Amino acid sequence: MNSKQIRIFIAALCLLLLGACAMHKGEVIPQLSYEQQLVDGSAKAVREMRVASRPRTFDYALDWAQGVLIFPSYKKQHWLSRVEGRDGVLVVRDEQGKWSQPAFYNINNDGDGPQHVMQAGMLIYVFFDRELLLDGLSSGYRLPEDIGMVVSHGNGTAEDFNLAEDLSVLLFVDSPGEPLEGSFLTGWISARATPNEAYYGTDPVAPATLDTPASPENILLKGWFAPRPVTHLHEALNNVPLPDQDADLAMAASGM
Repeated sequence: MNSKQIRIFIAALCLLLLGACAMHKGEVIPQLSYEQQLVDGSAKAVREMRVASRPRTFDYALDWAQGVLIFPSYKKQHWLSRVEGRDGVLVVRDEQGKWSQPAFYNINNDGDGPQHVMQAGMLIYVFFDRELLLDGLSSGYRLPEDIGMVVSHGNGTAEDFNLAEDLSVLLFVDSPGEPLEGSFLTGWISARATPNEAYYGTDPVAPATLDTPASPENILLKGWFAPRPVTHLHEALNNVPLPDQDADLAMAASGM
């Protein structure tokens, strides 16, 4: 093989390698970050709780809410009292009624002793007491001292509470069967530094800098980090219908 043939062979080999790399690159499917999956899962949980809550207790609670803490998924195993560590998000409503960007929290729960069945689903804490809400942003929320009342949606039903009462927090669950009777009334809810830093820490907004910690206060109250894609969560909290829901309503109105 002469030098010209060698050059042609090398050029052809390079083209084949470039084509293979391009094909492989085209097959890569970008994955949502763990934090973004939690945010999107929280939006889905809010919409599902609106459907589960009867007679619209959850809707009324959100109308009065100062903050909402959403754990879109938890699991409590047979004969074990501890919730398998579930992360969630907290959003706070400002004076204009707008929701903040989410901060990440974890529920560390010891339960009330052995459970006879596995419980799984979602937990949504709705805060009415703004002072209580703000006091625990960094220090966390102690259970049961900081939680006022529980609503259990056993088998798609809900207890109807008078929200005009002086309530601090309502806990909404979607666990089927009997009410939880304290299963989620002991333990701690605390801020999660790692996902907060991962979601916000590299994109501060003045006067914040790269050295500014992504603390709950800086995220929820000061807005010192660039907004993230949380439109779905805000729309769920504001009860904005999904596009397919708009189509269903239009069809129902037309009698089709």
